[in-house]
Amino acid sequence: MLDDVKRILVDGPLGVHTAEEFIQACLARAAGPGDTDAVPLFVLARLAQPFCDFYADQALSEATARAFRDRMVATIDACDAAADPAARDAALGNAIREALASA
Repeated sequence: MLDDVKRILVDGPLGVHTAEEFIQACLARAAGPGDTDAVPLFVLARLAQPFCDFYADQALSEATARAFRDRMVATIDACDAAADPAARDAALGNAIREALASA
């Protein structure tokens, strides 16, 4: 389950600092031994990184921050709802395609 990293996005304030905290939590947990969510955690961290890189020194509107958070939470929910590894991989693949399309 990815509830611990999801909570950072849901409970934290909108913005780059929360996204950076989310990335660090994902990578720290993915680095732990035997975590079955290591791949989704790494993918989520990589999906969030361009957001942090771009908005680190740019103005960030509330709408943009909210859209980022909602997209990440939807991806986490899709991964958690996946019935099997193939469905989880499909959810991650969709998130990657959406991120590339919006870049």
